[in-house]
Amino acid sequence: KTLKGSVATAQAGASKLAQDIVQKQEERKQISKASQEYEAELYEHNRRERQIRIAIMDIQSRREDRLRKQAERLEVLRQEFLVICRRISSTEKQVEDTAARCAEMGQRLEAKVKKKLLPQIPKMLEVAREAYISDHECRVRNAREARAKLLEEIERLKESIQSTRKD
Repeated sequence: KTLKGSVATAQAGASKLAQDIVQKQEERKQISKASQEYEAELYEHNRRERQIRIAIMDIQSRREDRLRKQAERLEVLRQEFLVICRRISSTEKQVEDTAARCAEMGQRLEAKVKKKLLPQIPKMLEVAREAYISDHECRVRNAREARAKLLEEIERLKESIQSTRKD
């Protein structure tokens, strides 16, 4: 019996081992499947993470480009502003210089007028009065001559009329 019992025990043990092996293989399959699923999820997660990182880098790059372009544009505008400020300052200086020169020229002209023309005003008035008087006298003389001619013409016409009546 011992041999039969030993064979039965061995068969039972082998059957148990076979079941354990099948169970272990099944567990390994499930672990392998779970591991593959985990690896797939991990791969997908890493892929998404890479896409997000790439998108973030792209956004940052575009933002940096936009900021760089804005900074360049600001620098250009700043330079243009400085040029305009210099032009305004230069123009203001020119206006001040021109105003000073005009004031100086006005003072010099006024001094010349006072020095040269004021003493001559009485003489100029006298010349103008004489010219007016001369012009008036000339007109009066011309009017007298014209009157005399008209009177002579009237006398001739009277004589002509009288001689015509006598005939």
